[in-house]
Amino acid sequence: MVQLVAEGLTNKQMARRLGISPHTVNYHLKKLFQKAGVNSRIALLRETGWNDPSDESPEPGSRVRPRPGAFEVGGQT
Repeated sequence: MVQLVAEGLTNKQMARRLGISPHTVNYHLKKLFQKAGVNSRIALLRETGWNDPSDESPEPGSRVRPRPGAFEVGGQT
């Protein structure tokens, strides 16, 4: 879901892509915000170490990536 945030999608667009309701997207985003200790999409991306594609000159077809261990919980990924 963080990748979809990094792509700049709205909740409605994420819901369509994932085949779930926008309310479910909102629920999961709130849980991610709580886990990361943030309250915005931009802060979530910063906290989880996702790259801003505009900061670099990515190769065609490349995607943003989280920093290693960004979502580890209790030593598990």
